[in-house]
Amino acid sequence: MLTPFVREVRGLQRSIKGARPSARAQKFHRWFERYGLLTVFVPCVTPVIPFPLKVFVASAGALRTRFSKFLLVVLAARMLRYFGETYLGLHLGEGAEAYLRRNAWPLLGVTVAVTTGLYIAIRVSERRGESVL
Repeated sequence: MLTPFVREVRGLQRSIKGARPSARAQKFHRWFERYGLLTVFVPCVTPVIPFPLKVFVASAGALRTRFSKFLLVVLAARMLRYFGETYLGLHLGEGAEAYLRRNAWPLLGVTVAVTTGLYIAIRVSERRGESVL
C-alpha cells in the first residue's frame, strides 16, 4: 500500500514522462513551477511543524531541479535558521524564550514585512517572465 506522499511523487514523475497526472498532482506541479525553490526554502528555514519539508524536497527531485541550485537553497535556509538559533542561544542563553515572548509582535512584524517583500518580488518576477529561483 503506497502512502499518499509516494503516490503524489509518482504522479509528478508520470507528469514528467508525459502521462496524464491527477488534478492534485497537476496543481502541485504548477505551484512548484511558479514558486520554484522558494517552496523548499521556507520549510527549510522554518522550525514550525506544519511545513512538510520532505514533500517539497521530493518534488524538487521529481521535477528535476538542478542539484546545485537545490543545494544552495537548502544550505542558505539551514544556515539562516541554525545561525539564528545559535545567536539566540549564545547571547541570551536561558533567557532566549523570554526574549522571544517579549518581542513576539516586533518579530511578527518583521516576518510579515519579509513575507510581503518576497510576495512582491515574486509578482514582479512573474510579470517580467523570470523564474523566482
